[in-house]
Amino acid sequence: MKTLDIQPSFFANHTFYWGDWHRDVALGPKRADFISPQATAWRLGLRPSAHNDSPVVPPDVMKLIWSSVNRRTQSGDILGPLERIDVYKALQQVTINAAWQIHEDDRKGSITPAKLSAGCRLSANHSMQMCPRRFDAANVSLSKPARARNRMRQRVITARLSQSPFAAERHR
Repeated sequence: MKTLDIQPSFFANHTFYWGDWHRDVALGPKRADFISPQATAWRLGLRPSAHNDSPVVPPDVMKLIWSSVNRRTQSGDILGPLERIDVYKALQQVTINAAWQIHEDDRKGSITPAKLSAGCRLSANHSMQMCPRRFDAANVSLSKPARARNRMRQRVITARLSQSPFAAERHR
């Protein structure tokens, strides 16, 4: 893939939603462990991204990041522990790598002057070294630049992820 400059985009939530079925019915444990091989892609020097397949699953970027980091199935098992990635790489997959893959990294994907952005701020007690299992329970503040004359003004939306429809699934 690297020689041909082909970059993967992984449906990272696949491990959560269908991992148990792939392991127990379709593929067996060894092959199922290699579904969405994100860590392998990084080791090979690729620039992977992650995506949701809506409406197959609801669009939820935090769950996508959580799945990339934890690879937990609905039963709570870890599917392919060697394919887990750290939080920073998971964030890169849904920001700068995704923008780069569609040739828009000059306009978006990172917090840089003159780029389009919708900022995201995790609650103070969460950082890149936080417990990956609890990442989805972070308080998140999203800010969108207002489209008014005053570009400095921002509209802030605060979301408590524990109120998400997936709250029960997140804490498995």
